[in-house]
Amino acid sequence: IWVHEGRKSEVLCLFLDALPEPTKHGILAVAIDMGLAYQKAVKQSLPNADIVFDRFHVMQNFSKAMQNQRRVEFRRANASAKKLLKGSRYLLIRNQENLSDKQKIKLAKLLAENSNINAMYLLKEQLQLLWQCQTFEGMATAIDDWCRLAEESGLLYIKKFATSLQSHKTGICNYAKHPLTTARIE
Repeated sequence: IWVHEGRKSEVLCLFLDALPEPTKHGILAVAIDMGLAYQKAVKQSLPNADIVFDRFHVMQNFSKAMQNQRRVEFRRANASAKKLLKGSRYLLIRNQENLSDKQKIKLAKLLAENSNINAMYLLKEQLQLLWQCQTFEGMATAIDDWCRLAEESGLLYIKKFATSLQSHKTGICNYAKHPLTTARIE
């Protein structure tokens, strides 16, 4: 076990550089969040390894964009729409199979009454399908298609997320080559 304080690239480099050379050269991929410090350290210390951006962190970033967009919708809403939007945060980010029947009914009503929330929710569902792509190229095409839909939605925070998704596309698509996540260590 190796422990050191800090989250800077130099700290991760200390660990990676301490690995024996055969071990370093044998590492094909590293699953990380999208933090720049970790990217820098992996590129510097393991130049032959592919970076795989963790699915959880990608979806977490989308959830944040969704929350920001939901706040915009709440501010725009009339009194009855605000009542429906209130308490909808977890309805929107949870997977449908994890909702109770009562929650499913409320979600269906929310989606029927707010086209922007509906578009955002459909984009979330479609984004989750990316990780089912079997090839790097298939994932890259799926990301491009998804980002096009996000742009067409006109939703500010979703469009910003799409820009981030494009800039991290290689690391996300590397999942098709190396199906790794950070789930066990999170």
